[in-house]
Amino acid sequence: MLIHSIRKILFIFGVGFLILSLFLYLVGGRISDRVAASTPPAIPASEALPNWAQMTFSSIPAVLEGGSINLNQVAADAGIDINKIIEELGYDPSRSWDAGEQISQILMLGDLEDVAHLSTWTIARSAILGNTPLDSITLANVAPLQWQTIGDLVRALPNLKDISLQDLPPIYDLIKGKIGSIDPSRSLGDLVSGNPQIAALILGKGSINLNDYALSSIPGIENLPLKDLARWQESLLGGIPGLEFVPLAKLFTGFAQGGFVALLDLPWSDKEARRFNTITGSYQEGFRVKCDRPSCAYVELSGPSRLGATAVHGKQWISGKSQKVRGGSGCLQGWEPTGRHPFGSAFKVVLTKTVESEGRADFSLYFRFSLPCGKSPYILGPFPWLSHHEKDLIFIGLLDPEPPPETPPTTGSTPLPEDLPPSVNPGDISAGQDRCETYRGVNVAALKTAIATIESQGSSYQAIGEYVCDNQGNCGRGLGKYQFMSYRNDVNAMISQKPGGREFLEKINNSSASQAELAQELPRYFSAESQEALADRWLKRLIDRASNKGLTGDDLVGNAGEQHNAGEGGRSPEYGERTVEIYKRIKPQITANCQKEKGGCTGTFVHPAPGYPKTDVFGACRPVGSCRRRHEGVDVGAPTGTPIRAADGGTVTFAGNKGCYGLTVDLQHCQTGRITRYAHLSQVLVSPGQQVSQGQIVAKSGNTGCGTGPHLHFEIHSAGAAEDPENYLKF
Repeated sequence: MLIHSIRKILFIFGVGFLILSLFLYLVGGRISDRVAASTPPAIPASEALPNWAQMTFSSIPAVLEGGSINLNQVAADAGIDINKIIEELGYDPSRSWDAGEQISQILMLGDLEDVAHLSTWTIARSAILGNTPLDSITLANVAPLQWQTIGDLVRALPNLKDISLQDLPPIYDLIKGKIGSIDPSRSLGDLVSGNPQIAALILGKGSINLNDYALSSIPGIENLPLKDLARWQESLLGGIPGLEFVPLAKLFTGFAQGGFVALLDLPWSDKEARRFNTITGSYQEGFRVKCDRPSCAYVELSGPSRLGATAVHGKQWISGKSQKVRGGSGCLQGWEPTGRHPFGSAFKVVLTKTVESEGRADFSLYFRFSLPCGKSPYILGPFPWLSHHEKDLIFIGLLDPEPPPETPPTTGSTPLPEDLPPSVNPGDISAGQDRCETYRGVNVAALKTAIATIESQGSSYQAIGEYVCDNQGNCGRGLGKYQFMSYRNDVNAMISQKPGGREFLEKINNSSASQAELAQELPRYFSAESQEALADRWLKRLIDRASNKGLTGDDLVGNAGEQHNAGEGGRSPEYGERTVEIYKRIKPQITANCQKEKGGCTGTFVHPAPGYPKTDVFGACRPVGSCRRRHEGVDVGAPTGTPIRAADGGTVTFAGNKGCYGLTVDLQHCQTGRITRYAHLSQVLVSPGQQVSQGQIVAKSGNTGCGTGPHLHFEIHSAGAAEDPENYLKF
């Protein structure tokens, strides 16, 4: 009986265990599925890149605003002869356009020559790549043919001279309409020879209708390079059949594809003022131009580690409507909207509109034109490009190097150490993202600055050296801030991959080329970010070599400097000594700047939700929902969604859910021992370990946790104890 009872109990227990195991398996599987689904996958950069194989000029929407180019005004401003410009150029690029016109009605072929090399294209190539049947094209469809004379056609297609008039219907009809009856068996060359009036007849200005003649009625015209047609650059994009339908991947063969992908975090309207953590500007001013004005519409970017983009976290892309920057070169220097060139110099991507209520940011494209005396700013536009919403992927390309720790503008420039060379200003050091890094005991920023000081007076990314040859027969020029020689393989690779890069290298290797002209072009092919990235890799390699020899301290720094000047394994003692001298002088200031930057704190506090009143005071213990505690902060009556700003710069030590506090952000401020807390938030915009600056938006207000309504709960802790925030701030 007892055994039977035990067996029965064991059976029931076994069945129960099986049921429980099955339940846990099923539930656990679902939970693990949910966890896996909630883990953000790594996102390939390709998802943020346009599909250039499907995009064409015809797919770009119409221009949003009217505009014009007045070459007379350009010439007057530059103090040059307009007739000479037009004569050198071969056409007049002046034009105007109205809002709603298509890009094919505004861009001229000459505008795209430096990025698409259209001079080598043919009508047949454009038609084939643009899916336009050749047999459907008439002479009237090809804009440059409208102004070609018979003499122009004979010079471009010499074989026409041997063809009889009857086999050239449009030319025969044009001549017949001008001089009357003529023998159709005569060759064109025989008729034109010694008859300038016939040679001067213009194809599109006679009595004939060019729509009546197929393209094939002028033999060989479809395979003629456009450059052989007089004033071909003057033709609009839409004047070459099929060209506006050619995939941009076929048109621009050197799109820059490297760089960062980020998330569009938050768009802000022009009510925002003074933005300094920017990634926008121009080739001429670099791409970290501050928006130091009362109106700075912008979008803020998020750089999650899963995108490999922590370097762009918190960066600001300023609206081109809010800020203009210097652009252009030579006789065409002027102003253009701030923006970026993620895909190279073919066009500029500009933020043109932010809509906070929709979390939307609209971007547009701007193009430029060129003259023999210079390139214009990017002013042809805006053509709508893409609209992004919060958390959309956005491709931003490469970054300019980080500047030194920011000093508030009101404090003036950073004072120089007494014995520092006048060309070195520690407050203006542009040492890249590793400015505070120590590599094998060497401060990388200080070493870079020392070498830049010797090579290019410390700051010129456009420095061009004299044409020289070394004792091994390598000839070229020093390029940029660190004077990397143009014959280096890594420099050649960087430049040649850019559109027009090979041609630029040929200019560099011409000993008679103008250094001033080369300097104007250098940023396009060997940008500041490329120079900084190469300097980081190169100098660390030299540090490795010196360290592997057992060198340390000043000996290591000097050896790295020698090798930069004389090549790996080379000797240049004077250069090494100069490197050490400047390194030792500049390092303390860079170190001090880095220490000051750590946490970015000022020691004072600003209102975390300016404009909103205090609704509860520090002190008394009271019930709050299901919690009962002393009120260790003040409450600010900020509606849900109000941007919450860091009261001072610091490091994020907590960002997440904290019980009755709800969504919370804690900031540690430098070495002061003070912590500020921002609670009951609706959204957290920072992550633990992140450095934030005073006034930076770190969250949005809300009513999470044990709140009694939308507001911000703000605390200040010092030495571990809560203090009344009103001891530091007026609310």
